[in-house]
Amino acid sequence: MQFLCRDGGTPHVLPCWDLFKDEQYIYLTMPYCSSGELFTHVERHGRFEEGIGRFWFRQLLAALFHLQKYGVSHRDISLENILVDKNTEALVIDLGMCIRLPYNSSDGSNELCNSFDGSLRKMVYPAGQCGKPNYISPEILRNEEPFDGFAVDLWSAGIGEWMKHP
Repeated sequence: MQFLCRDGGTPHVLPCWDLFKDEQYIYLTMPYCSSGELFTHVERHGRFEEGIGRFWFRQLLAALFHLQKYGVSHRDISLENILVDKNTEALVIDLGMCIRLPYNSSDGSNELCNSFDGSLRKMVYPAGQCGKPNYISPEILRNEEPFDGFAVDLWSAGIGEWMKHP
């Protein structure tokens, strides 16, 4: 969160305003989102009409775009991890499973670099299953071969529980 918020935050990702720590704990200060999880909205209203679904989905895709710009894979995208503020803004939360993806060096060497260099990202070796069962991508579920961190986020956004709610 500190990495993502260092330049003023990432659109549609809940920002971390400040961080404090003592001998035992780390404390994060973040904005209050008054309208709860997007999951609650789906439960309450049932299946969204196309225009409303598109409204929320565009915000999720904007969040994923900005995470990807920083080379970050969320790995736990779900309706429960999207908060709604004032019924108008979707904010992705729970960055505890996020990883930064390694990139090839643009000069052709084998050294790793970050996404700002515009080079190709590397696949990530499996490190155990993560995410919620209704949203998890097949490659994460199998946990046997390297995966594309951005692809698993898009799977969770487009396939998971979104399609199963009444």
